[in-house]
Amino acid sequence: MGLEVIIVLVLVASAHSLPAQNTVKSTTISDFLSSSSAGNEEKRNPHLGTTKETLDLSGDLLPDRLPSGDPAHYALPIFLEEPADDFVVKSRPASLQCKVAHALSVHFQCNDEVIPNSETTNHVDPETGIRYTEAKVKITRNLVEEFFGEYHCACVAVSGQGALKSRLAYVTIAFLKKEFEVPPYSDQSQEGKQVELRCHPPKGKPEPKISWQKNGQKITDFDTNFIVTTEGHLIVVHTKLEDSANYTCVAENIANTRYSTPAELTIYVAGGWSAWSSWSACSATCGKGERKRGRVCNNPVTLVGERPCPGPAVMKKTCPMIPCPGVNGDWSSWSSWSSCSAKCQKRRSRSCSSPPPSNGGFDCFESTRTEDYAQ
Repeated sequence: MGLEVIIVLVLVASAHSLPAQNTVKSTTISDFLSSSSAGNEEKRNPHLGTTKETLDLSGDLLPDRLPSGDPAHYALPIFLEEPADDFVVKSRPASLQCKVAHALSVHFQCNDEVIPNSETTNHVDPETGIRYTEAKVKITRNLVEEFFGEYHCACVAVSGQGALKSRLAYVTIAFLKKEFEVPPYSDQSQEGKQVELRCHPPKGKPEPKISWQKNGQKITDFDTNFIVTTEGHLIVVHTKLEDSANYTCVAENIANTRYSTPAELTIYVAGGWSAWSSWSACSATCGKGERKRGRVCNNPVTLVGERPCPGPAVMKKTCPMIPCPGVNGDWSSWSSWSSCSAKCQKRRSRSCSSPPPSNGGFDCFESTRTEDYAQ
């Protein structure tokens, strides 16, 4: 009997610790009950009193003697699989299901109302022989939209000793809005630098997953030069000329897929200057003049659309001052005669401006700048 009790304890502990949505792998308790029913009919467990008392088989320890018959009549139900959260996608309803052992009936209850169209089937696990009831229900979009607030459901299992509820499974209408919260923007960078293209996807339920496309092709994890952060931003680790492309942020969930407006990334090579040329001759033979020299942005040559070399292409400096020789002034031509004045006089003039005196040259020798004529 000691060996039998140890076996039962192990089997019940395994059944009780099963995770949701996994197939039961332990041997059924009812197998042990059927094999020991004869002895149980004659001997009652002093700890139980009568077989009508509630017996909890979900714990880690079992009593020395178990009642005979179906555990659904004397034990509380045991959930082998509880319903999981699900989404209504467009016209497709959400699906909830649960699996329960030791239950006489199983149904779904949503927001304190029993769902009448629950589908239940009884099964026997082919590997372990455990008998269980599986319940399924479809939750339509209309049911969720008609209820104000969170729509949730529980699987209710009833045995001869009472009823148990599973965890609450929440049903939500899936959606994904069209507009991105923050779309990626075009950028440019020098070759070899790191660039980040930011993307905040549209609001949606469930939260959309973010991926990126380069010229319409999905960027995969195999390209180590690209990193998609947990926030959904794209990092180009070490930019190269071939990284110049159109990049699209893609947001996707079970409801829809959205594509951002492509952001153009331009990678440029900063050009290099050639050596300076020789200084030119002075721009004047005397007086104020300047000399200049130049260089060319061709080491390397910048491509179309790339940034030119930084700094000036031409350098200038003044020539040493060389005094120019003096120039004497000379008279310009006479102007036309003026109209006749009240005294019947006419006048004409000239200036010492052809050329004017410069660099110490003399003024015009004759002093007459105006000339009068009387009639």
